[in-house]
Amino acid sequence: MDLTNDISREPAAAQLRARTRGQHEAVDALYSRYDLGTCGSYGEFLQAQYRAVAAAEKALKAFPALPTWRQRADLVATDLRSLGIPLPVPLSIDLLSSPARAHGLLYVTEGSRLGGRLLLRAVADDLPTRFLEDGHHPGEWRRLLAACDQFANEHTGAIEDMLAGAEAGFHLFAEAAVVTVPGAAR
Repeated sequence: MDLTNDISREPAAAQLRARTRGQHEAVDALYSRYDLGTCGSYGEFLQAQYRAVAAAEKALKAFPALPTWRQRADLVATDLRSLGIPLPVPLSIDLLSSPARAHGLLYVTEGSRLGGRLLLRAVADDLPTRFLEDGHHPGEWRRLLAACDQFANEHTGAIEDMLAGAEAGFHLFAEAAVVTVPGAAR
């Protein structure tokens, strides 16, 4: 057996990235349907984001021992209000009282900050972008990845629950995009 290719020997963050790649690509494809250059479609994008982010943050608040993270639901809510769009009802996510699952969900929600910074380029200049502008502060992402690795090293078998939390997070963002179908409200 060639242990150099054994993914279970990889750090937890690398395993999360590798093992959820397909889900990540599927979520990216769902969100690529939104035209961020037009007010209507951008508003629908923000509604989808609010449904997922508000749900994720509510679930994560139940785990005070998580690595430091910053809330963003209030930022997307502010952008929606700036566009005159009422806040949609958030979805829900159950982490089964598992700190490991919470780490996996946090990996997904904080990872979405990276994508947000890339999406900024597509947003029309006259649209509010507080939510997408709120990227990572220097070193934040690396500290989160290190915390995920440390958690997995300190808790035997945690990686599978972390993976379940990450998969639940990607499912949450996918469900939010499907609920808010671009162009349906026009």
